[in-house]
Amino acid sequence: MNPKTLKYSEIFSFLAFIFVIFFVLVRLDLLQTERVASQVPELEEELADAEEKADQLLSTEEELAAAEERITELEDELEEFADLEEELEEAQAVIEQTPEAPPLIVLSEREQTYRFPVGSAEISDSFQEALDDEIIPMLEEESERCNCDTIEIIGHTDNLPVGSGRSNLDDELIAAFGQEEHETLVPGSNLDLGMMRALSIVSYLKQAQEDGALEEIEYFLPYSAGQMLNPDYTLDTSTETTDDERRRRIEMRLLQSSAWNQEINNNDR
Repeated sequence: MNPKTLKYSEIFSFLAFIFVIFFVLVRLDLLQTERVASQVPELEEELADAEEKADQLLSTEEELAAAEERITELEDELEEFADLEEELEEAQAVIEQTPEAPPLIVLSEREQTYRFPVGSAEISDSFQEALDDEIIPMLEEESERCNCDTIEIIGHTDNLPVGSGRSNLDDELIAAFGQEEHETLVPGSNLDLGMMRALSIVSYLKQAQEDGALEEIEYFLPYSAGQMLNPDYTLDTSTETTDDERRRRIEMRLLQSSAWNQEINNNDR
């Protein structure tokens, strides 16, 4: 065998081997490429699904954040509601412990029992009996229930003129305050007459207190509204004079002196 021929043969064989290897590699690469190419739609679909899930996850996270924020708001509102409920319970407890305001006691001349003689402040026997049997027990009960130590007595009249005499209340009123009878007092107006009648009631109540009644009361305060206020508390502006028994009345109010004593103390500061 020719050595040179053998060398060429070996070279050819080697080249053929190389070619086969290259062919195989190319073929494998093509197969791999085809396999990958066949998977591209599936991969693209999976990618789209992944992107959709990512968007859903992001949306869920945003919704979760919004829900958490709303929960925080609701918790704050619930806390505020709890505070308000507690305040309401405290206020309700105070209301339950606070007695109702004492009634306004009106002694109207529409009832025969509570009538004064015309132009006079004298308390009749039937009037005194009604005070003893009805009014004083009511004042005792209400003053104890409401913890009141003050009675205001307001005298009201109609607008019929009161005589023509000169009033002496400026001179005699203080002295008459401590007396049971006020025969020395001369009214010059309905305001004077209202004060005299209120003062007569005060004197009677103070005498009852000396006899053991009205132990809760410390202050008796007489006032006069004259003919100024109608029974419905509207201001009377009429110039006509009328004999109106509805307007002739005594009003009694129970109060706590602590209210106006506190006001006095505040004004002194």
